[in-house]
Amino acid sequence: AVADVAAPPGTVWRTFLSFDRYPGKYPNCVSTNVYSRQRSGLTETIGVELGLGLGFGLNLRTCCIYNRRAIDRILTWSLDPGRKSDFEALHGQFVVEPHPSKGPGWSRVWYSTDVVLPAWLPKFIATQIPK
Repeated sequence: AVADVAAPPGTVWRTFLSFDRYPGKYPNCVSTNVYSRQRSGLTETIGVELGLGLGFGLNLRTCCIYNRRAIDRILTWSLDPGRKSDFEALHGQFVVEPHPSKGPGWSRVWYSTDVVLPAWLPKFIATQIPK
C-alpha cells in the first residue's frame, strides 16, 4: 500500500517509532513494551512486545524486532526468534520519503506486511486483525 501523508518525513518517523502511543492509535493495539533498544552506526534495532485485543476476551501477544536504517528510509520488522509470540510468522516494512511533488510538508509512505496467524484462531476473528 502507498499513502501520501500531510507531514514531513521526520514527523512520520517519530510517529512510527513512538511505540508507547500505539495503544488507542492503531486498531486493536492494547499494550506495548519496548524491551530493548540498540544503536550501531546508522542502524537502530528495537525490541517491542505488542498486545492485541480482538474482542470476545481474546488477546494475542507478539514480540517483534524493528530495524531502522535512517540512510535507507526503511523500517523493517519481524518476529523476535528469542521470545514467544502468538503469531506463526510476521514481517513487514515502512518506507518513508519526501513527497515527490506536494512540497516539504508532505511524505509518501509505502507499507507492506505478511502475517501468518495461529491455526487455532477462528476465521471470523482473524478477519478483524488489520494487516
